[in-house]
Order: sequence, then C-alpha cells, then structure tokens
Amino acid sequence: MRVAAAGLLALTALLAAGCGTGGKADLNADKSAGKKLFINGPGGGKQSCGSCHVLADAGTLGKVGPNLDYSFAASRSQGYPDATIADVVKDQIALASPPMPQDIVTGEQADQVAAYVASVAGLPPGGASGTTSEPGITQPTETTQTTTGQQTSTAATTTTATETGGGGASANAAQGKGLYTSLGCVGCHSIDGTKGTGPTFKGLYDEMVKLADGKTVKADDEYLLESIFDPDKQISAGFQPGIMSAVIKPGSVSQADAKALVAYIETLR
Repeated sequence: MRVAAAGLLALTALLAAGCGTGGKADLNADKSAGKKLFINGPGGGKQSCGSCHVLADAGTLGKVGPNLDYSFAASRSQGYPDATIADVVKDQIALASPPMPQDIVTGEQADQVAAYVASVAGLPPGGASGTTSEPGITQPTETTQTTTGQQTSTAATTTTATETGGGGASANAAQGKGLYTSLGCVGCHSIDGTKGTGPTFKGLYDEMVKLADGKTVKADDEYLLESIFDPDKQISAGFQPGIMSAVIKPGSVSQADAKALVAYIETLR
C-alpha cells in the first residue's frame, strides 16, 4: 500500500456478517502467497502493505499505517477468531477510501492477504500468543548516572493521560494523537474532513451532530466520551451501528485514554 495510504487497513471494525462489502474471507487461501503479496505487493507499480505497516512475521517496519500486530492484538485478547480478523482485513481492502488506494489486491489475492494477516497479526513470529507492548516499536532509553560513576540505561516510561480534565490539556492531546493510530481510530475517522466508515474528527469538537434517530446533540466532552465508551448508543446520521463496537468493545477503552482522545479531537479544528 503506497505511502500515506495504508492507515485504513488495521483494526477498522467492519465484519463481513452484514457490515462490509468485501465478502467472507477464505481462510484456506494460500497464506504463503499472501505473505509474498504483503511484503512485495502485487506489482504494476503499487507498493506493498509492508511498506506502510509493521507486521512482525513479515519483517516489515512501515510506519505510515497502523502497526498490525499491535492493532489486532487487542482483537485477539477479546477472543476474536482468525476468521473475523480475516473478514475485517478483506472488508478494508474492498472498502478502501482515500488515502488508502482502492483495489491494491482483489479476488483470490485479497483472500490470500487476508488469510495471511489473520494467521499472524498480533502474534510474535512463530505463533506464540501474548503481546504485551506495541510490536516493532523500540522504547527509547534514558541514561542515568550511579553514585559510582557508572552509567545504566533503563527503558523510558510512557506518559499516560491523567484522569482529570476533559479535552484541552496539551499532554492529553499529545497522548491522544498516539492513541488515534495505535487504537485503530485512524481506520474509520479521518482528520482532514474526508468521509470514512465513521465521521471525520476534523471540526467535530463542539459542533452540532445529527443522530440517526433524528435528534441533534453537541459533540462536547460528554458526548465524545460516551461515544468512545458505548459506540452504538448515539450513532451519527448516515453511519452504521455495530462497526466500532465489533472490535472495540464497549468499556474496553480506559477513561484516561478516552479523555486523551477527546483532547486530541478538540485540537482538530
């Protein structure tokens, strides 16, 4: 997937059972061929999925799109089977919208890529389960000086969002920007006004939002937080329920992370 184009693949929670148009993925498709397609691309001048995505099994380190291992690890931890993950991948290939290119792979090749990604994403190479941090991301180290003059290196700790305050805090906004990618929000919600599977975040904060039930509400902290905690409670007009909640289950995002995301959304004027 070409530069700046693959952000929509990982963890966009479309399930083939009525939500997407990609159809059911074939888990029996040639995964070896899918791996080659993921790494090298289908040819014809198009770049590969791996040029934009981290995937440990493929050895790819693309930084433009979401880290697929990290994104799908959350799905695995919630008990989603390979078949569901493959359906999500195939749907996102079929439903690609800018900046992700359409028809990067089609037909049998789409099945091969979907089956391959579903078989390895979120798992370390070799298939052992259990990832505890974002794969492919090396934590920075900081050097400290001991009383004896020796230097030791320790992994820098990640600053988490505070529990106090809604949108607006700069520290929260910076944390929210990272969460926008790592939690997979990038897959459905653009930040440039482009319509996607979900509403754009650009200009959303404090705007009036028309809901599917005909009501109109203000997209303030309360509304946005509720939309993160319980995605299907108030669906925006023109969008489908059950998409976000299919992978990001209600209540699975912490309060601190949700507030950080709202703080980031507030900056997207």
